[in-house]
Amino acid sequence: MTKRYRNAFEDLFRQENCYTGELFSERFHHIPDLTDNDDIKFAALSDATGAILITMDKDLLDVRDTVAVKILMPFEYIML
Repeated sequence: MTKRYRNAFEDLFRQENCYTGELFSERFHHIPDLTDNDDIKFAALSDATGAILITMDKDLLDVRDTVAVKILMPFEYIML
């Protein structure tokens, strides 16, 4: 990874970019195929921030048509 891209990536994880609002993970607990707490956490974070969830996680991709969160694979995001 070039220094330019590494710096851009690192900026995503700066403290001032940390989301401190409320998450509503209970919106995702009712989905039978979504049992991984990390998956639920990322879905709730995307829901709360309005961000697109970019992932290759099979469980998240399997439920993307049943949740209000936009879930895309990396190549789908690039094609936007």
